[in-house]
Amino acid sequence: MCLQNDRGVMSYLFFLYSLINEAQDVKELRDAKVLYNSLGSDTELQNLFSEICAEFGSDPDNYIGVKEKIQEYYGTLMSKMLQFYHAKIKESSWPLLVILAVLLDLLFSGTQTWISVKTWFSDKT
Repeated sequence: MCLQNDRGVMSYLFFLYSLINEAQDVKELRDAKVLYNSLGSDTELQNLFSEICAEFGSDPDNYIGVKEKIQEYYGTLMSKMLQFYHAKIKESSWPLLVILAVLLDLLFSGTQTWISVKTWFSDKT
């Protein structure tokens, strides 16, 4: 088979196989647009990866360092906040509009306070 000569493709397949433990993992990779499933069910795609990697032999421990770095990145607070807001904005544009309205309100309130304080001090002198 031609895949034996292409280490890049096989390495990528083995890495994906190390990420896929169950059909839910396939769904998450599809949602993240890492995989496109034209086989039908997520279980079928999981089985395909299992068959390919069993035939060519893979060592999932080869990718422990990569998986740890990915987990470390997704474990940061900023990343979690961005993921949360990204998911909410996908559902509806209202959260984005609310955030913009709050920021504008803070800007206007701060400007109004600054002008009031400046006027008060200029009247005192």
